[in-house]
Amino acid sequence: MVSLMADGKVKVASKNQSGGQTANSITNINITQVTNNYSVDSSWDPLSGDADGDARVLIELFTSEYDAKGLADLLYGAWYLLELPALNLPIGSTDDLAQIAHSMREFIEKAPRILETAPVAHGTGLKNAVIGLSGKWSKATANTRTVNTSEWSGEIDNPFKKALKALADFFGAFDASHTPRSHLNRAVLARLNGATQPLQEDQMKELLERYKILDDYFKHVAHHDISITTDHNEMRSKIKELQSILLNLKYPDRSISADNFDAIDAYMAEGESQ
Repeated sequence: MVSLMADGKVKVASKNQSGGQTANSITNINITQVTNNYSVDSSWDPLSGDADGDARVLIELFTSEYDAKGLADLLYGAWYLLELPALNLPIGSTDDLAQIAHSMREFIEKAPRILETAPVAHGTGLKNAVIGLSGKWSKATANTRTVNTSEWSGEIDNPFKKALKALADFFGAFDASHTPRSHLNRAVLARLNGATQPLQEDQMKELLERYKILDDYFKHVAHHDISITTDHNEMRSKIKELQSILLNLKYPDRSISADNFDAIDAYMAEGESQ
């Protein structure tokens, strides 16, 4: 797996023989080593493609204020791949849109953990719960003398009482280990809210809907969904929309238009004249 870092290096993670990723297998190499001797000018700044500078502000914000360099690296890597074709080098990938989308999908998915808003899961984990339930369910269906499992009729006997108890334990384990994505996204938006008051519920719902639409877009492109057609311009607009949502949350004054400022100034001037 190759990841572009905010310091301009590439992180390469290989797998060991058992398929797991080992700490010793992670190395940092210069981008020129990856591009088969085609050098990328060190003065080139991929963030210059973001004309309003939001990407640079977010990267600085995540790095300095939130200690979330992982998010900064993902965003920087997405912009790097997005702007690389502008250099007209004989390198790159025909699959770059999927790779960019993967970085942004990871950005959204990892944000709750990196920003420390994800709740701590309790219990033995969903996999262990499924294994335990499977055994008890198989035993109940094999040993019951009163339940007709083809029609699900008959009196509940002791084997199936145990199976129903196992079902209750299973869903308890699921609730303890699983948090809906909407709840995680809500916690991220609340964490980044720079206003003095929490967001009103209608505002939160609107932002969550926009956030989900962007998340779905990145997932579809990253997974090569043939039902979606996109290009670099649309990818850029989606990334910029996500950046705008986050920065408008962090700095509420950004979302006030010039017309609104003019109206506020006129209102204040009218008040002073009275």
